[in-house]
Amino acid sequence: ITDLDTMDRNLMKKHEINPLIVARSNINLKVLVIDAQFLYDFNSILLSIPSLEVLKIRCSQPININLQAQRDKIRLHELLIECSDDQINEYKTSRTTSEIHCFIQSLALYIDFTSLERLALVSISQSVIIDAATLMVIE
Repeated sequence: ITDLDTMDRNLMKKHEINPLIVARSNINLKVLVIDAQFLYDFNSILLSIPSLEVLKIRCSQPININLQAQRDKIRLHELLIECSDDQINEYKTSRTTSEIHCFIQSLALYIDFTSLERLALVSISQSVIIDAATLMVIE
């Protein structure tokens, strides 16, 4: 589930998913790729998909957070955060002050990190595994 970049507004959408289709109770969705900017809008829908195991979030704009609306969290096996090589390298060298660290902390408002078996930062050329409890780089 993604939006067109501002530079690509003239391109036609390849696939469009209606939120009502995603929210059907009989859907057996295991893996979903979503832009971070849509996480707030789809949070309640994602909670209604118990079969969802893997969520890949494309790091884009900052997440809209409504602290009062956050009661239940999404339970997953894997959370993959797609970002740039520079963002991964920055996380490895200055974890707590990096932009991605703040992003991950924001995601923790929506996702139950205690249920994660794998948390990773991924880019085209590299990936790192992160301990979901401490947010320290493992590999």
